[in-house]
Amino acid sequence: MSVAEAGEILETEDLSWSVGGIHIIRGVSLRVTQGEFLSVIGPNGAGKTSLINLVSGVVRPTAGAIRFGRTDITRRGPADRAKAGIARTFQTSSVFLERTVLENVRLAAQARLGGSGSLFRRPRRNDRATELARDALERSALQGVAYKQAGELTHADKRKLELAILAVQRPKLLLLDEPTSGAAAEEVDVLIDIARGIHREGNTVVMVEHHIELVASISDRIAVMHNGGLLMVDSPDVVLSDPTVQKAYLGEGL
Repeated sequence: MSVAEAGEILETEDLSWSVGGIHIIRGVSLRVTQGEFLSVIGPNGAGKTSLINLVSGVVRPTAGAIRFGRTDITRRGPADRAKAGIARTFQTSSVFLERTVLENVRLAAQARLGGSGSLFRRPRRNDRATELARDALERSALQGVAYKQAGELTHADKRKLELAILAVQRPKLLLLDEPTSGAAAEEVDVLIDIARGIHREGNTVVMVEHHIELVASISDRIAVMHNGGLLMVDSPDVVLSDPTVQKAYLGEGL
């Protein structure tokens, strides 16, 4: 049975990546089902972000394959993968700092609707892209700062804005690389709730995150990485009760 027939949207097969003879990712074979919320956890240096970079096309593997639905995308660049429906965040926010919050999201909505995505086209009150942008801002708890420049936002609000931009694009696969990174404790739940809302709209989500309690509450499955390899993939209860995983988070050797 093919990946698409099995309902799987993403498959990595024996995926590896080496730099200067150093193995960063080692033989990772992972399948993600359409509509799933999969979290990737592991100690620092386990290869979590590197895996996201490989799937999004930021770097190319030295061995193995990546399939998105029925299509082999192993050698495709980030732009082609984005057009195919793969979107991602980075550990640091990436927004147009000198544009308003509304403009940032409206540009993403305009691109989704087939517009030019021009920075010089001001949003109109009633056009479809602006309507979609306003809706995304409301769901991301940003409606109160719609006309504020993105560069003036708090760190947590910049992360919310990044999620709103991705949500309005309606990607087939959303890759979240530590969306709560640098956020104050009181904002972490808000950011996770936004990610949960994006998932409920039917999006497939793969999230790298280090807040284990939140990961357990939101994930259908958890993939555990260690030393560049895939240690296990299973339900949250099974993964978090596994002695080997517990040792990894206690900092003990595996």
